[in-house]
This record gives sequence, C-alpha cells and structure tokens, in this order.
Amino acid sequence: MYQINKIIIYSKPKPKSERFFKFLSIFALLLILASYKSPQKKRVLIIGGGPSGLAAAKSALESGLEPMLLDKDETIGGAWRPRGGLMWNSMQTNSSHYSTMFSDFPWQPGTADFPNQHEVYNYLTAYADKFDLNKYIHLRSEVIHVKKIQNKWQVTWQEAGKKQRQKFDFVIVATGMFSKPYLPALKGMDEFKGKIIHSKDYKIPETFDHRRVVIIGGAFSGSQIATDISKNASYVLNVISRPMYILQRYINASPDGTKLPVDFTFYNREEQIKELTLTVEEKNQKAHKRYSQLCHNQANICKLLAIDPNTGNSPYITISDNYLEDIQSGKVEVMLNKIVRLDKEGIVFSNGERQPADVIIFCTGYQLDLSFLDPSIQKTLTFAPEDRLQPVLLHKHVFHPKLPNMAFVGIYRGTNWGVMELQARWANMVFAGILPSPSTKAMLEGIDSELIIRTQKPRPQFPHDSSVELLESLGKEIGVIPNMECLKANDPQLYSEMLHTPIISAHYRLSGFGKNPAVAKQIIDELYQFMQKNNHTIPNDPHGVEALSTSEAINNSQGSILVAGE
Repeated sequence: MYQINKIIIYSKPKPKSERFFKFLSIFALLLILASYKSPQKKRVLIIGGGPSGLAAAKSALESGLEPMLLDKDETIGGAWRPRGGLMWNSMQTNSSHYSTMFSDFPWQPGTADFPNQHEVYNYLTAYADKFDLNKYIHLRSEVIHVKKIQNKWQVTWQEAGKKQRQKFDFVIVATGMFSKPYLPALKGMDEFKGKIIHSKDYKIPETFDHRRVVIIGGAFSGSQIATDISKNASYVLNVISRPMYILQRYINASPDGTKLPVDFTFYNREEQIKELTLTVEEKNQKAHKRYSQLCHNQANICKLLAIDPNTGNSPYITISDNYLEDIQSGKVEVMLNKIVRLDKEGIVFSNGERQPADVIIFCTGYQLDLSFLDPSIQKTLTFAPEDRLQPVLLHKHVFHPKLPNMAFVGIYRGTNWGVMELQARWANMVFAGILPSPSTKAMLEGIDSELIIRTQKPRPQFPHDSSVELLESLGKEIGVIPNMECLKANDPQLYSEMLHTPIISAHYRLSGFGKNPAVAKQIIDELYQFMQKNNHTIPNDPHGVEALSTSEAINNSQGSILVAGE
C-alpha cells in the first residue's frame, strides 16, 4: 500500500503597503488607457453637394480624412436635384452616361444612353449610399464665410436657423459653375408687361400653351428649350448672338445606319495621340472641318446658321436633337440680332424691329458665386464673377500657391465627370500627405496658362476644348494613367478594349492609389460590349491588325466631333 504525501506550500503574506502600491499602479494604468485617444483624423470641409462635392467626400474618406459636406439645399444633387434644381423635367444629359459616370460606380443595367434629370439624381443618391457618405452630409446648411485663422480654415454657416462655426484643416470648394443665374441688364425690363424667367425656372412646356415665347440665347439650354416649348407655344423665336454647329445626341457611325452617342467620337485615346503635335489653331481647323461635314445641311435649313469652316477660331457647338427639324417646319424661328431694350409689348432690336412677346426666357448661362469666401481669398484667386468662361485662375482648376490647404473641384466648364473626380482625388491625396503639393513654379505656370485663356480674343466657348487632355494631365499628377504598353503585353484584350473605345473615368481606377481594377474592368468591358453591339467595325480579335477605331469608323461616315456641356 502506497501513501502519497501531500505537500502544501504556503506563501508568505505580502505586506499591506505592497498590495496598496500594486493597486495604485493598476489604477493609474487604467486611467492612462481611459484617457488615451487614437490620433484624430484631419478634417476637410466640402462646400456643395452636387457631383463634385460627393466625389470630394468619397475621395476624402478614401485618403484617410474626415469630411464634412455642407449644402444649402434640402437634398443632394446640386443642379440635378429634383426640387429647385436647374434642369427641366424632360432634360437629358448632353453626353452619354459613360462620360457622366464615376470611375468605380457603374450605372444600373438598362439605364438610358442619355439619362434624364430623375435618373441622374437617383444615380447620385445611390453613390452616396454605396460609399456611406450621408453621415457626413449636412443639408440646409448655407456657408456664410470662410477665412484663414493661423493654419486652419474658420468656416461659418447657417444650419437649421442656427449659426455654426468650426475650424477645419482643409477646405474644398465644390459649388460648381452654375451658382448664380446670369440675367443681362437690359433697358426696359421693368416696363415689360409679360413674364420674364431664366432657364433655371423652366420645367414643363404646358405652362406656355398658346403663348408667344422669345428665347434669348442659342447654346444648349436655348436650343433645347426652344424645341421643347414649340410643342405648346403659339410662336417661338430664338434670338442668337452667333451661329453654332447644331449637333444631335446620336450620329451615324457606319454605312448601315448604326448610331452611337455623340461623345464617343471625341473621347478616343488613339485619336488624341494623333492630335498631340497639332497647334491650337490646327486643332480648331480640324474640328471645324469635321463639324461642317457633320452639320453640312444646317445652312440650307437656315442661312443664319451658316459657319465659315476655314476659320482657325475655336468652334461653338450646341446639342439639340430636333432643333433643325423644328426650324425647318416653322415651329421655331431664329433671329441673329442684338437686343437694344424691352418695352411693354416685347423686344426692340438694333435694326429697329420689334417682337411682341408674352414670355421671355433668358438662356444666358450662369455666374460663379464665391461670395462666402473672404475678400482676401477672392482677390488671391483673381476672381471675376462677370467672367463666365474663366472666373478664377487656378492650377489645373484645383490649386493656388497662396492658398495652401484649399482646393477647388468642378469649377470649370465641361461635362466629363471623370475630370471632377480626378480633381477630388488629387486634392485629397495632397491634403492627406499621400502626394506632395505641386511646386510653386508649376502652379504659377499653370495659372499663367489659364490667364492666357481668360484674355484670349475671340473667346472660346470652353476653356479646355479637350477633356481628354485634362483627364490625362490630372491622371498623371496622381499616378493613375494606365500603362498601355504593359497592358498590350499582359492583357491584350483589355488593351484593345481601351484603345478602340472612348476614354472613360474607369481607365483611371486600374492602378495606383485607390485602384479598383475589378470594377474598372467591368465598366470598360460593358462599354466594349455596347460598342460591339452597335458598331460592327470593332473586331472580336484583340490582336487583329485591321482593327478600326471608333474615331476612324465615324470619320468614314461623317466626321468626329467634340462635345461639352453648358
């Protein structure tokens, strides 16, 4: 029988003082842990809740910053919002949804090639939901004042009837170019007995049943509203200051009658490479030649719309599907004349003619409103609110060397959403320290080039006729230009799809910071499939040496064209 001896080890009790000090140590550690705060994210204030502001908020999160977005209206969407927006009910985008798209957020299948106001608004709200932006958005919040306080930006705004004031590390102005409707100060406006409105207040044609309507301005809104309203008005006169090339949203892309969206003919990488060596005048002459081929019949329909194709000046364009048809049928009359004044009955022209009217619609564009910026900031920007082409002077429309930690997104005339998205990515990457700020020398040179555009005579319709050049320039700044030679060697299918289809924002999500190649390839392939379905000149074999580009296909028909927005 075995006996197991139990061995009990007793520890000597610790003195009370030792236990007390141990308790104090643990308590102190708990206090330290409780007071510890993780490094606070730097804050960026974004002014404006339209496409530019939403892209800026999403890019801020992507760059590790904390955004706060303020918008004075009841909903996001900016010009595209449903209540109080600038678009009329039947309005469609001037460029296809492939150009009106963010790089990593495709449109829903079945979306119209040219979405209407309602569809664009739904796209923007879905974008905000997808990237969880709503928690950072403050609506009914109007910015009153922005000024520099030491190294911070002090921002004052009115929210829900209460004045708020906070300091931010960075500020992004994303209010867009359509801030303030422009109404020319004509004599006799107070005498006119009829109704005067700006195009922003036009919504439906039924309001003008059996009315005599004069539309002043022949660009995008002028030509499109003239057509829309001609269904109901008893008489429509469109007063223009110059003839423009009248383009339609679709053009014939092949001899069999296949049609493609108008912007497909310009945003083409292969065609842009060919134009790199051309001077501005040569590019203008080339554009005039193509426009005159495409719009060769407009002078026969209306002599006032004749344009000399041999000029080297920048061409002016508008997009309206039925404008020429309505002129030809007599539904719309065009007058190329100067307005001297209004009287109680209507309009008086420089040649003495009078035009009676019940309604006058001013389709005269918008002015940029930066009244919330401190006067010192406005002065630094060389802000000229009356200049609707180039109201501020910035490096690539984003930075100014004397305004560090402030950036501008979407403050330029153009329609390609890829431009504003790249601007937003660039600004936030610089703010977050992911990229260095451009050098003072580079920024000053960029501003000088924009000053040349501001003082150019005659003035162009848009400061940058080529959105592609701006896209590539911004893409280079943030290191997201696709390496076409690498793609040619490693992914010839994707290479062919990108070379022979329009340049879209998804091209700049394939590589670099913020890349999302899976979604980018999905969007690019969707566009390629659309092109194959509608344009038989694109080959199935990506190695085919006889591949015909989009631009070549259209040149075979009527000529390629440039598209940009109002």
